[in-house]
Amino acid sequence: MGESLAALPAPYALADTLLGGQAFRWTRARRGFEGFIGNAPARLTPAKGGLLVESAADGDPVAAAEAYLRVSDNLGRIYRSIGKDARIRGAIRSWQGLHLLSQDPWETLIAFTASSASNVPKISRSLDKIARAFGEPAAFRGGKWHRFPTPEALAGADLAGLRRCELGYRARYIRSTAERVAEGQVDLGAIAKMPTAEAQAALVEAFDGTGPKVAACVLLFSMGKDDAFPVDRWVQRSVSEWYFGGEKLTHRRCEAWGCAYFGRHAGYAQQYLFHERRSRGRAPPARFRR
Repeated sequence: MGESLAALPAPYALADTLLGGQAFRWTRARRGFEGFIGNAPARLTPAKGGLLVESAADGDPVAAAEAYLRVSDNLGRIYRSIGKDARIRGAIRSWQGLHLLSQDPWETLIAFTASSASNVPKISRSLDKIARAFGEPAAFRGGKWHRFPTPEALAGADLAGLRRCELGYRARYIRSTAERVAEGQVDLGAIAKMPTAEAQAALVEAFDGTGPKVAACVLLFSMGKDDAFPVDRWVQRSVSEWYFGGEKLTHRRCEAWGCAYFGRHAGYAQQYLFHERRSRGRAPPARFRR
């Protein structure tokens, strides 16, 4: 474990990126943030000239952090691509520097399977409990951390143990998903190489409890499919209010519209719409929170 300085371009909204609902195992820690990169414990602390990276990972922690944080994304080009109207340009101004993350597909799949009918704090608690119950321990900064469990570990978990992780009915979906991945019935790496629409359909078909929204989240937050457009209640509301005069939209229609309107960086537009609407709106029912 060591300390290294990673590049952190300006603007980079580190807190909004790490804590804004696309990842669930990051917490504030004094001047920085503690969480996991590549399933290794890590601490990120903004510093003069960049970002101080402390990690328990093997290999180059700076390269891992920069890839995870997607620091090479050209936000100027992305903003020009998605900034098609005053509404989205206003959201961009409000959340300047918000990035997408490049997470592990396996953990992201389980995280968003657990996210159904839940909210961010509860999802974080559930994933922490899953890691403590079924993941391998890791020493970092003088403390005991727990890596996210492998597919094999969750495939062998009993449902009672999973339910104790605040998963409720989602426990059986998570174990079924783990069994299919552990047994080699589904190859997430192969799905990541498919075109976006094909990959989304493959995820929905492969796993019980994985609908189009969960699949789109996996594609966007872990498989580099920036043209995916996940639709939760916040995004559905923002699109309805800002672009359709308050007309009630189905999730499917909203997703199709977002993909067509914003194009190859639709996922970035989705994040800005999500943060803008969530920051100013009354909380929707818990089952629709992300």
